[in-house]
Amino acid sequence: MQWWVNNIDDGFNKKVTDKYVLLEDIDSIPRLALWEEIIAVPWEGPTPVDRRGMMPVMFQGGAADHERRLKLVRFIGDFLAKYNFNITIKKDHLNARLKGFEQA
Repeated sequence: MQWWVNNIDDGFNKKVTDKYVLLEDIDSIPRLALWEEIIAVPWEGPTPVDRRGMMPVMFQGGAADHERRLKLVRFIGDFLAKYNFNITIKKDHLNARLKGFEQA
């Protein structure tokens, strides 16, 4: 898995000069909390494409308070919409589908 990381306001515990950042070099509490949320559920690989050539994406807000969950779902929805996903949001639950893929 690849992540792009920006250093905002000294988020690392040492000067990063290499192309890659190690987890132990991250000193930002919010970024570490995000990482803990990301790894809380094991990743089972990419979402399969169904027989109609559609790739579904589902997301539910997480452990934040209600308002933050809504903001996060809207943010993810806006991001996916830029890549032509068809987005449906109900409360803090997002469904997104992308058409036009061949079945794996």
